[in-house]
Amino acid sequence: MIRLAAAAAATVVLVCACGPLGVADPATGKASYTAAPPTPTLDPGREPASAGHGTPYSADDVGDALAAAGSRLPVELRSGAVQTSIAAALAARISTYDAQPYRDLVVSGSCDDDGARCDLQVKGVPAFASDRDTADFYTFSVDVETGVLTPAGDPALRGFPPDLVPELDASVRSLLSDRLTGKTLLAAQWAPAPPPDTYLLRYGTGDEEADRQVVVQYDRATNTAVVVPE
Repeated sequence: MIRLAAAAAATVVLVCACGPLGVADPATGKASYTAAPPTPTLDPGREPASAGHGTPYSADDVGDALAAAGSRLPVELRSGAVQTSIAAALAARISTYDAQPYRDLVVSGSCDDDGARCDLQVKGVPAFASDRDTADFYTFSVDVETGVLTPAGDPALRGFPPDLVPELDASVRSLLSDRLTGKTLLAAQWAPAPPPDTYLLRYGTGDEEADRQVVVQYDRATNTAVVVPE
């Protein structure tokens, strides 16, 4: 049984001033890239910077976000040495597409009844996003006794310019046409460097019962694509 830190989802929002993890398994979902794009709900604050991927947050930045959460995060995650340890670990692990802080950094958490282990979720919406689906998602498990933060699965890094998707799809299909016959693009995400301009694309039929999906790692700089082993 999980004890939530608040009656609703425990979220902390750090709104940045619009200045200012290896992924091997993009999240599987419906064939979203065959449907109409989401209606823009945000006013992009800027174009993506060209500096490349990077970790824009300091431990103090993340610590301030955790401290500001108050009762919306479990007390186990916002006290003393545990908070300090979590802040440092998140600052080292949260990478953004253009090495700039997110427009919104949203942190949520919950703990077991005994408070020994907690789950931590992080969502980042880039300043260049026009909707909140263009976002990065990280999940972690925290050992409260030691303060050690461990990734709970690979992040889903969808916080990149969505207008790149048709180009990425076309390039991959031109290189791996035989492997992708009859398959549609189900999901796409960026991958932290190295290489510096790499993406993961998942293809399938959308048939949950018998879909033999294919995950492709595409290096845009060298225009090369390899199928990720299952």
